[in-house]
Amino acid sequence: MLFSIFCSPQKPTFDLFLSEIRATCVTFVRPGDVDHYIGYRIVEHKPEISDHPISGYENQPERIQHQIPDIPDNTMSGPLIPRGTYNQGWLTQYQNEKLYFRSYKNGIAHFRYKEAEGLHRVIILKAVSDGVEIFLWLESEKVIPGSYIIQSCFRLSGDTNSKWRHGMAIVPELSEYDVWSSGDTLSLTYVSRDGKWNWVNAKKEKIIYYTSATIPYLQMLNQRVDDNYIVPYGLIIRESLDSTSVAGMYWERTVRISNHHPADCLHAYVDLGPVRPGERKIVHGKMYWFRGNKDDLLYHWQKDFK
Repeated sequence: MLFSIFCSPQKPTFDLFLSEIRATCVTFVRPGDVDHYIGYRIVEHKPEISDHPISGYENQPERIQHQIPDIPDNTMSGPLIPRGTYNQGWLTQYQNEKLYFRSYKNGIAHFRYKEAEGLHRVIILKAVSDGVEIFLWLESEKVIPGSYIIQSCFRLSGDTNSKWRHGMAIVPELSEYDVWSSGDTLSLTYVSRDGKWNWVNAKKEKIIYYTSATIPYLQMLNQRVDDNYIVPYGLIIRESLDSTSVAGMYWERTVRISNHHPADCLHAYVDLGPVRPGERKIVHGKMYWFRGNKDDLLYHWQKDFK
């Protein structure tokens, strides 16, 4: 099923649900289409914490004139959970000792996660016509003097991925596993370098690209990176074989990006530090998903980030 990127600005294109509590995964689904949906795993692996901050992010494109949306009053109910094969466990609200989630009818969701005592990760998600805007920051009662690097995971599972993943994402046209199961060992993944798309090799192993901002820090640690795996910023995408569907992810303050199998997902490693008590350093990200090709996505991204 294909879909249009055009919609009324008053009506969000996506409903947002907590689809997997343990995996802290939020799933984006279009009202009326329960057969295709994409996931964003918010908390995956332990953060990487350094004594000194990585610098150079000012050379990465930043979100243009964009304000964090207001969180609705908690009396506002969430969207209706659609009926489908794999979404019986989806939730519009949930809370335990570490995690708080609330989704609202206007396409906004609020996620809060306790990293440690006195330290929380806060995420606001907002559905827009071509994807989901994300606002992310740390709230800390103590100084975090260095980098605080977290992994963001964009789930793009297809029909041939493990069944337990289907509750978080099913998007067959953007699943490399589905392409490979048909006998074609082709990559659907691209990274952007100097305004041009570079095809990521079709391998089951993880392929990592480091952003230019990271290189001086890695050199200080005596780590060398092949020039072929250095990118100026962290835009990573998937395009369907027929070039009619595209999805991608971009974050400010990106350290590195990667594809990853067998999860059939894309990763961005985002730096939230340093942070002082009471400070709210917002990092902007966006998950794109719409009908179009990779050049259409590049055009959308260039309108969002400069």
